[in-house]
Amino acid sequence: NPIMEWVEADNLYNSKHLTKIQREMRNTAVNNFEAFIRLVAPYQLMAHCHVEMCQWSQKFSNENRLLLWPRDHGKSRYAAFYAAWEITRDPATTIIYASATAEKAEEQLRFIKTILDNKIMRRYFPNLLTEEEGRREAWNKTFIVVDHPYRKSEGVVDSTLMTCGLEKTITGKHCKRLILDDIVVPENNTETGRRDVNSWAAQAASIMSADSSMFVVGTRYHPKDAYQVMMDMAYDD
Repeated sequence: NPIMEWVEADNLYNSKHLTKIQREMRNTAVNNFEAFIRLVAPYQLMAHCHVEMCQWSQKFSNENRLLLWPRDHGKSRYAAFYAAWEITRDPATTIIYASATAEKAEEQLRFIKTILDNKIMRRYFPNLLTEEEGRREAWNKTFIVVDHPYRKSEGVVDSTLMTCGLEKTITGKHCKRLILDDIVVPENNTETGRRDVNSWAAQAASIMSADSSMFVVGTRYHPKDAYQVMMDMAYDD
C-alpha cells in the first residue's frame, strides 16, 4: 500500500501571521488526520476507537475502506471530518458524499461547512475559502466549491463536494473520493429496499477511476445488505 503523499502546507497556504510553531502544527494537521481534528475542532471528544479509525483511514487512503460500527458511535461525524481533511490537504479534490436520503447528506454538508468555515480554519488555511460567503464560487445546501487558486490552476470542473441521496443517479459524475455514509438504514432494510441500495452501490462503484476510492461508514441491519456486497467484491488486476 503506497504511503499517503506528504503535503507541504506552506506551499498551499499563506503563512503570514503564523508563528514557527503554528506553521509546524499546521503541517502536522495537513498530514495527520487525528492532528487535523484536534487543531480545527478542539471541542471534539476522541475515544480510542476514533483515534484508531483516524490511523486506519489514513493508512489505507488509496484503497476502498469500509467501517462498520453500531449506531451512536460518531462514525458519520468522523466521515464529515474526513471529507474536510481531504479538502484541506488537496483543494483540487472532488468528493461525492452520499447518504440514504438527500436530507441526511445535506445535514452532513452543513456540518462539513462549519468545520471548513470558522476562525481556526481561517487563521491556519486562509486561502481555502473567500471570507465573504456571497463571493464564494459555490456554497449552497447541496454542493460546495472551494476558492483556493490551486483548484483553478488544475482546471477542476466538478464540485469540491457534492451531496446526494440514493434517489439520485450519479452515472456520468467523477470524483476522487466517494464517501458513502449510512446508505443502509432501518427504513430501506426490506427486500426491495436492499435490492435498490445494492444496485445503487454497484452503480456507484462503476464510476470509480483508477486513482479514486470509496470511504464507506455504516451499521449492519441484515446479512445480505450492501456492505456484504462490498465485502464480497473481488477485483481483477
